[in-house]
Amino acid sequence: MKSPLPKNNRFSNFRFSQTSLRSPISPRATNFGNNHEQSLSICHSDTASSSPTARGTPDPDEKGASVGVVVIDSDNARALRTLNALPEVARSPITPWQATFYRHAASTEQETTYLKHTAYLRYARVVVTVFLLGASATLTGLNSDILAQYNRTHLSPAWHLSFWPTDLDLVPTHLSLSTGVITLFLAIVTVIIIALPSPNPRTTLKTAIFAPTCVLSTILSFTTVVYSATSSPAAIFSSFISKTLTSLVSTTGPANTVGLTVNGHGTSPKRETIQSFTCTISNTARAFNKDASLLQLPTLSDKNRFVPTGFGRICSENRASLAIVVVTLCVGAIGLVVAGCTWSIERRIERLRGERDVLASRDGKVDGADVPESLVGMPEKGRDEMV
Repeated sequence: MKSPLPKNNRFSNFRFSQTSLRSPISPRATNFGNNHEQSLSICHSDTASSSPTARGTPDPDEKGASVGVVVIDSDNARALRTLNALPEVARSPITPWQATFYRHAASTEQETTYLKHTAYLRYARVVVTVFLLGASATLTGLNSDILAQYNRTHLSPAWHLSFWPTDLDLVPTHLSLSTGVITLFLAIVTVIIIALPSPNPRTTLKTAIFAPTCVLSTILSFTTVVYSATSSPAAIFSSFISKTLTSLVSTTGPANTVGLTVNGHGTSPKRETIQSFTCTISNTARAFNKDASLLQLPTLSDKNRFVPTGFGRICSENRASLAIVVVTLCVGAIGLVVAGCTWSIERRIERLRGERDVLASRDGKVDGADVPESLVGMPEKGRDEMV
């Protein structure tokens, strides 16, 4: 690389400033020139202060003359390295900061594809998060109202006439409420992180918060659906064991002679839940009134007086809660797919950028264009200081 200083030591009186040199250098370098005009002044002994060159314009008669500086302060050597790169920049089709950026980027087509895919995935994350937020809030409200009505009408065992069954299973309702509360909290945190303004996309951070939200919502929703369908944590296992024993008993002769019998419906009895109890009573009373009206039999009332107040509403709320849990399970699974695709795309583009960085450092070219020598092979810290 040729030095920008001419071989002869004749220079025009030149004061370096932001307006005198329209070149792609960093603002820190120009600020350095404004604050240290004395150290950047190059004076000629026989040049008058009233000449045009004293206002910051080089002498056009000096052929081959170029802008050069003598830096007295050693702390500002970075500005000298930036200015020395200017002649090569003029001959290169890319600027220093473009070269530094493209060295750590994939090709233009790959970067465009990456940005397009990340935009689609960002919209998908927003939609999934907003849906989980609304579903979890609705789920929390429904189950809170169900438990509130149960606690208001539930009597202690000291009363002989109990309004609810004594062995009522409340685990499905508690699971639904826990699913709603935990998912609601995580969805709020995710929305806050997404809504915070930032100059960077922060894709990794957003995915790291979005993925646990989908994982927990999916696991909790699946547990709630399974427990609500079986009404017992050991029902699936016991049903499998009972069916296995039934098949063995039916095919083994000695067992039949002993008189071994197995309950084919499961070894653990099914317990009533709030949904099953309220829906059974409300549906039975509704069916009785309908049959009575068809047979033209007199009934006590046409307003379903056989059903306790609120049972129909509690039954509908339980059914809606279970439907929301099922939909939340499906949306959480979709969110896991979105998070997986985001991680995959991020890893792929990082690998492509790393490969391109190695090639640019070795060959000194970016898309066929020469990179200035001061940028080729320079460590990352030095590139950040110059650009």
